[in-house]
Amino acid sequence: MCGFYGCIGKNKKPAHSLEHRGPNQYGNHVDEKLSLHQWRLSILDLHRQELPWNDEAYWLLYNGEIYNYVELKEELIKLGHNFKTTCDAEVVLKAFKQWYTECFNKFIGMWAIVLINKFTGEVIASRDIAGKKPLFYREHKDYLEFASEIKAFDNLEYEETDFVKYWEFCVNDETCFKNVKQVEPATYMYFVYSNVIQSFKYFDIDDININDKITFNEAVEQLDYLLCDSIKLRLRSDVPTGQFLSGGWDSSLLYFYLKPNDVAYYDLDDSSYEIVKDMTDKKSLLMSTRYFTKQELQDDLAKICYHLEMPVGHLSVPVWWKLANAMKIHKTPVVYSGEGADELFNGYTRNEIVLFENDMWYKDFKFKGYEPVRDKYLGHIIERLARLYTRHSNYDDLDWMKSAINDVWNYDRPLYWNLKKLEFSIGLQPLLQISDRMTMAHSIELRCPYLDKNIIKFAFSLPSECTWDGKKGKTILKQLFTNTANRIKFNMEQFLEYNKKKTGMAIPYEWYSKNIVDRQNWNNFLIQNIKEQLT
Repeated sequence: MCGFYGCIGKNKKPAHSLEHRGPNQYGNHVDEKLSLHQWRLSILDLHRQELPWNDEAYWLLYNGEIYNYVELKEELIKLGHNFKTTCDAEVVLKAFKQWYTECFNKFIGMWAIVLINKFTGEVIASRDIAGKKPLFYREHKDYLEFASEIKAFDNLEYEETDFVKYWEFCVNDETCFKNVKQVEPATYMYFVYSNVIQSFKYFDIDDININDKITFNEAVEQLDYLLCDSIKLRLRSDVPTGQFLSGGWDSSLLYFYLKPNDVAYYDLDDSSYEIVKDMTDKKSLLMSTRYFTKQELQDDLAKICYHLEMPVGHLSVPVWWKLANAMKIHKTPVVYSGEGADELFNGYTRNEIVLFENDMWYKDFKFKGYEPVRDKYLGHIIERLARLYTRHSNYDDLDWMKSAINDVWNYDRPLYWNLKKLEFSIGLQPLLQISDRMTMAHSIELRCPYLDKNIIKFAFSLPSECTWDGKKGKTILKQLFTNTANRIKFNMEQFLEYNKKKTGMAIPYEWYSKNIVDRQNWNNFLIQNIKEQLT
């Protein structure tokens, strides 16, 4: 896990150090036409490496972990490759040499990768399927810049975007800064000199077919297998590991598999304490509890904005900051979390509302002959979702919101599937931005087992009954949790009782400032502070 800045075509230094992303080692390569800077957080192979990584043909700027590097290394050795280290970065270089851009389809992990041809200056830049690891670039007339964080670029100009205005975050290739773009998730880009030549999607959700033949019990068994395999790969670490545990379904199921040595959880009103205590005390594990005060929050806000870089309307940002800080205090550089489960298995309440409404008005509609009246009253599904997702009470953004949702929608697929695609393609992106920036600000690597490539493919292949039971989402995940709890004699009744009063990670508005009374105020506060610190 690392941070990097690279300038191709000019000798140029980064505007700000990214040492927080890689405090264990720094290396660079600088000449008249190349300025490459790599910071390393040592997770695998703790020996010092030659930075930036390189071989006879390519320079590599790299941030992330390729979890299946052991299996790929064995395959590459059989193909005649030799290795000097046990680090996954060397596997990236050899895999690219062997398979070129097909290597991205072989990787299981999270990554931001920039490969620079030493002889031609050609550049390949790639990002993982979910977009866990950030990768920004800026094109100039005669040179090209890449960075793990926007603050590494100089002379930044803040620029309003429609996504920030209407949905309060950035997605796809957008940022809030003029001429600064993101490499999109599941994509690799090909640059020659300072120009983008072509962009390719190496993975597309729309290519995944729904498996209507799988039974519910078969699907539960398959999820168990895939989750075990995902966690097995992500347990590879040469440093201590821990977990963020909320006491909800997703993180608690991971806990059953992981049994980590260190646990951090957020609690503002004791709603999570009893759940977490019940899960961990019996296993005699060290617990990092994280309470904090209004004053603590306000003291940290400037630093939070500096590391966040782009506004995100979610109120959970300071919670992530405090959780990561707890793990840093306990010297636990790798942490597991449950991101992705709600997106992949229809877990959000907004999804449940739409699915329930759709069942009532369409599946079980009892007023035959009144269908035209019904359709006129409800409006098209895109219109209904636009009203649900819009942030502003005056609905000025409805037309824009309908267009944004329509760009994602696949009209050949059913509603539950499209809701998952919407959450995964758009809703997940700000959450991954928050989790990456807040953990890496404390030099913590975050691993998300649910966002494994094979689990993503599996989730989008499921029929509706595996994620929606007519009342609640995440059906398959909850059944797997129940099966596991019964097997280990966990008190399921008590867990369900606790979860009735469990709250989310949001902080009360008044804790931020007396001038913040809603999400738009919070977003405007972030924008102002980010402008002041980065431009």
